[in-house]
Amino acid sequence: MSNKHRSLGKGLGALLPNKPLYEKAVSTNEIVKKLNISEITPNFNQPRRDFDEHKLHELAESIKEHGILQPIIVVPDGLKYMIVAGERRYRAAKMAGLKEMPCIVRELSNTKVLELALIENIQREDLMPLEEASALQMLTEQLSVSKTDLAKRLGKSRSYVSNMIRLLTLPSEVQLLLSENKISYGHARALLSLTDVGIMIDLAQEIEVKNLSVRDIEKIVRKVNQQTSVTQVEERKKTPDEELRGLIIKDFEHSLKSFLKTQVQIKDSPNGGRIVIDYYSDADLERIMQILHR
Repeated sequence: MSNKHRSLGKGLGALLPNKPLYEKAVSTNEIVKKLNISEITPNFNQPRRDFDEHKLHELAESIKEHGILQPIIVVPDGLKYMIVAGERRYRAAKMAGLKEMPCIVRELSNTKVLELALIENIQREDLMPLEEASALQMLTEQLSVSKTDLAKRLGKSRSYVSNMIRLLTLPSEVQLLLSENKISYGHARALLSLTDVGIMIDLAQEIEVKNLSVRDIEKIVRKVNQQTSVTQVEERKKTPDEELRGLIIKDFEHSLKSFLKTQVQIKDSPNGGRIVIDYYSDADLERIMQILHR
């Protein structure tokens, strides 16, 4: 397909993919037939959980005008047929009022159903990061394969698969922001380098408020990790009195963070110290100065 067609967006792209997933039945385990929509059921293990209603309406209008140009893939499921690939088309077809639709009926194992559903969504770039992470984790468990082997089967790098699955270790507060598109995959990946869950949540919440880029977060994370390493070395040498002083300083530091709504570090020493206040733009600096001048 030409570049002109590819620029038309995912709505039409879902109907006219670069390479059809079918041409004709390719084996005795596969047939192409029209099925009544009432005979078709969604796959409860479908990796994709969220479907954009506006885009579904656009696709439904296109289906009304042009029909369904590519069958969906289904497998027998009792007296009905379960979707393997093409749930968007199925939902849009129902929305368009179709009574039946073309389907490729295949005989597949449950694990193969999940694998093909995941591959289709990855190829179309339709999955949200946490949806893909959950599906990848499920595949490693159901296929009993390593992340390296799974990456080969999906045409991805091992680091890609590992980093996606690591998203599931994020605190629930950060996962919610990621699922709501308030932070990006790049932001989330950078935050994973932090060991302090509290700092991770605070930074994640600051991303939208301060419009922080992935590069901004990476710089902050490096700084926090460097400070943590230095602190850990210093703490091994502290006396009980010094440890108590450190707790008091940490409490002051936390109070300043809450008051100024930004990252603050107090560099304490026996004869004084420094307070370092982070800001991320000229507007952010002005906001902090206004707070300090009250």
